[in-house]
Parts: sequence; C-alpha cells; structure tokens
Amino acid sequence: ACTIRNIGDWAVTIDGGNHNGVNDCDIYNAGGGGIRIDAGDRKTLIPAKCFADNNYIHHIARLKQVYNPGISLYGVGNYATHNLIAHVPHMAINFSGNDHLMEFNEIYDACYVSNDAGAVYAGRSWTMRGDIFRYNYLHDISGLEGKGCVGVYLDDMFCGTEIYGNIFNRVTR
Repeated sequence: ACTIRNIGDWAVTIDGGNHNGVNDCDIYNAGGGGIRIDAGDRKTLIPAKCFADNNYIHHIARLKQVYNPGISLYGVGNYATHNLIAHVPHMAINFSGNDHLMEFNEIYDACYVSNDAGAVYAGRSWTMRGDIFRYNYLHDISGLEGKGCVGVYLDDMFCGTEIYGNIFNRVTR
C-alpha cells in the first residue's frame, strides 16, 4: 500500500526469491517501467509465485517510452492480477517464461507511441508455455495516431498460451 512516484527508472524490481510481491500500490511518473518480476527456475520449471496484485500503474515510461511496460513477468510461475494499468506509451504487460497467470486486470490507453505493438506482448520462443491470460478487460487501445495495434500480441513463434474470457472494447485489433 505504497505510493511510488517520480522514479528515474523501474519503480519496483523483484529479481529472484519466492512469494515476493507488490500489492495495493499507486505507481506513476516512473522514468522506466512499473513492476518487473524475474523469478522462478526455467530449467526445472519450479515456480516462484511472485506477484503484482491490485496496483494502479499509470503515466510511466517518461524517459524510456518503449519496452518499459506497467508489469513485466519473467521466469516461471508468477502472477499479475487485479491491476489497473493505464496511460502507458507502449506495452501494459510483457511476459516471457512459463506458467505465468495474468487475470482480472484492466488495461486502457496503452501503445499510443507505436503501432507494431501489443498492450500485452510476448514473443520469440517455443519453449515458453503454460501462460494464462484470462478475465481481463482491455479497452480504448488504438495505437499511434489511431492507426492500430494489438490487444494481445503473441509474436515470432510464441505459442502455448491460453487466452480466454477477456473483454476487448474499442481495441483496433
């Protein structure tokens, strides 16, 4: 239940460990991203169960506008749940790894500096499987100059992700 603001780079970074998390925080005016979680063992697929829950992340990536999302999940078995992510110039959630859960998040006004982008993005490995993106609400996402971007973008061979039960409203693609 902290307010984290006016940070020069990432607001919060969790690098390793188990059951660590950020919850009930208001994060804004970060120069880079919001919450970055990199935990869990990809070789053994042992989950870390680290989390970002019930945070309001907005007006971030002031200095580094691309590839600095509201939440990044790396590793194995981490969670992004019940977050409100808004007014982010590029991605709202980026994930890479295995068995991550993203649910009950609301995302809007994302990707307004790019078109070849997704409000939620993952890509570039066949080995990253078991991720779930469900029951999220994405709205008012239109890309740079309203020319389009993707709500959920699984790029360059990314597969094995379950996407269901989400609501997309006024999302261009």
